[in-house]
Amino acid sequence: MEIDTGNMCSHLKRKLFEEDGPYHKIWLALQADNELTAIVRSRQLHIYRNGKMVLILAGKAAPKVLIEDRLADLIGAQTKQGISLDDVIPQNVVCSQELRAFFVENIGKGFHFKAEFQDWLHNNAGKTYKEAVAAYHSIEPPKEIKPQFEYNQYIRDFFADNKGTTLKDAIRCWHWKKLQAGSHRYEKSDLDAVKDNYTN
Repeated sequence: MEIDTGNMCSHLKRKLFEEDGPYHKIWLALQADNELTAIVRSRQLHIYRNGKMVLILAGKAAPKVLIEDRLADLIGAQTKQGISLDDVIPQNVVCSQELRAFFVENIGKGFHFKAEFQDWLHNNAGKTYKEAVAAYHSIEPPKEIKPQFEYNQYIRDFFADNKGTTLKDAIRCWHWKKLQAGSHRYEKSDLDAVKDNYTN
């Protein structure tokens, strides 16, 4: 089997073609198994069995097993579970619900696919999602809340994160937070800090 390696990541080339490379067994299987085909996309190797994509190999990110296949056993790969920070942004990235959930988990509930960030994603295929998170923070710096609105925002954020708590708990946390140096934004650790410092 011949593969156009012109667009393949140099790390991946070493892993795949060198005899002691971790993916070399995959390369040998591609040569021996007529059911397998492969193509380089976004510097990664996309491997298909009978027309169905089963595996994606990248130079630095972990392999993505899309369908259980004996091919993955050759490298001890696991079925892909969601998106990770080390995953590479694909060429034609889709701003899907799965990707949105990933960014909400890694950036926070205030995450939105704003146009400037979507442009960044589309123009930076080949970079990692870790780099995307850093870029988001530089593109979308946290909005400053004017002091007269800090209390209301704090209480809203507190209740959004602590179902089943009381207004008394929220106010106690707010009073504690105001005594702390730095930001008065709600943080998940505030409730624990208050529990450690107050007794009912």
